Amino acid sequence: MLEKKAPNKLIVEDTKNDDPSVVELRPEKIEELKLSKGDYCILKGKKRHVTIGVVVACHENDDLTPEKIRIGKATRSNLRLRLGDIVRIEPAVNVPNATKIHVLPLADTIEGIAGDLT
Repeated sequence: MLEKKAPNKLIVEDTKNDDPSVVELRPEKIEELKLSKGDYCILKGKKRHVTIGVVVACHENDDLTPEKIRIGKATRSNLRLRLGDIVRIEPAVNVPNATKIHVLPLADTIEGIAGDLT
């Protein structure tokens, strides 16, 4: 079998998971990239866009191939990626503490509430 020149470049596929921070990989690919389940990883998209995700292994009977990665829609949008694009994944060595986060309500949780929510 031919070894891939860049094992950290993967093809983007849509996820079935609702969590935007989750990145799904095959267990073999997680080992190859020297990651483990629950580790933080750095995802690099187009035009130097970068974000952080949490590595999760897909199920053994899943149809995800080793050269593909599953990323949520919000993360793909942040990276300026579409389905079928290439993303680079690297282990996150030093994850900085967040200085600012956005907590947004879901549309179904604020039904019937009137007034300015901010």
